[in-house]
Amino acid sequence: MTLAPVQYYTGNAFTSTPHGGGQAAILILPASDPRLQNDEFKAATARDFNLPMIAFHALLEDGPVPRYSVEWRLPDGNEAPLCGHASLVGAHTVFSLHPDAVAVEFETKTRGVVRADKFPNGEIGIELELQAAGVPAPEEKKRLAHILASAAGLNDDDVLEVTTWQDGGAATAEIRPDIDLANTKVDIEALRAIPHHSILTQLLGTGDDGVRVNSRVFIPNWGVDEDPVCGSGHSAITAHYLLGPSSVRVGELVSDPAAATLDAKQLSARGGALKTSLAGKNVRLVGRAWRTGKGELEVF
Repeated sequence: MTLAPVQYYTGNAFTSTPHGGGQAAILILPASDPRLQNDEFKAATARDFNLPMIAFHALLEDGPVPRYSVEWRLPDGNEAPLCGHASLVGAHTVFSLHPDAVAVEFETKTRGVVRADKFPNGEIGIELELQAAGVPAPEEKKRLAHILASAAGLNDDDVLEVTTWQDGGAATAEIRPDIDLANTKVDIEALRAIPHHSILTQLLGTGDDGVRVNSRVFIPNWGVDEDPVCGSGHSAITAHYLLGPSSVRVGELVSDPAAATLDAKQLSARGGALKTSLAGKNVRLVGRAWRTGKGELEVF
C-alpha cells in the first residue's frame, strides 16, 4: 500500500500575537490510514516535531459541525490524555479546512468530546472537562504549600491557598498578589515532588475583561519544565477561583463568582492570554490562535 504524504500545520494558541502562546503541530490523516494505529510512527513523529504538543486528527463526520478524532502526543513521544492549547490550534486548522463551519468537535480517547466554537471577532472558545478544585487535608496542604513556596524561593506564609486535582497529583498554589511572579526564579527539580502539574497563581483584582489572574505552570515529570500556556491548567485555575475556597476572595470583587470571567495571563517566557469561565460541568477557554506554517510530512 502506497501511503500519501501527511498534511501538517503548525500554530500558536492563547496569545494576542503570532509569536507567543503554546506551540502545536496538527497532522491530518484519512480515517482509514494505518499510520493512525501505528504507535511508533506517532511517537517518532512527535519527537521529530519536538513541539510542546503534537495532535493527530482524522475526519470522522463532515457536516455543519465537523467531527474529528484526536490523539495528542508530547515531544518525548508519549501520549497525553488532553491538551487545551493544541485543541485551539486544531480548531483553528479545521476551521480553515471547513470555512463555513462555526463549530467543530474532537472525539478524544478518554475525555469525551471537546467542542470548539468560532466567534465573529476571530477568537475561538473550547470547552474542556472541569478539573475539580480539591481541598487537601491540613497536613497535605501544608506539605504542598512548602514544596511550591520553597521551589519559588518564597516563605510558606506567602501561599494563601492550595487546591489539588488529577486525583491529588497536581497542585495549584495561590500566592500573594504583590509578589513579582513573572521574575520569580523557580527550582524545577524541586517540583518533581509533585507528580503532575504545579501551578503558581495570584488574584490581582478586576479589569475590563473580568477578574484578573496571573499564573505559571510547571510539569517537569511530563518533560515540560514550564508550560508556555496550559489549557488544562487553566481549567484547574478556573475551579480554584470560581468554585474553590478562593471564591470567597473573588466574591469580594464580583457579586457571583460562579458567573465570573477570568482574564487570565500566563507569565511564561512566550506568554499566554485567555478568558475562562464555567460552562455547566465544563470550563470554557477563549483565546486566539495563529497558523505559523503548513506542509507535507514526507518521511514516515
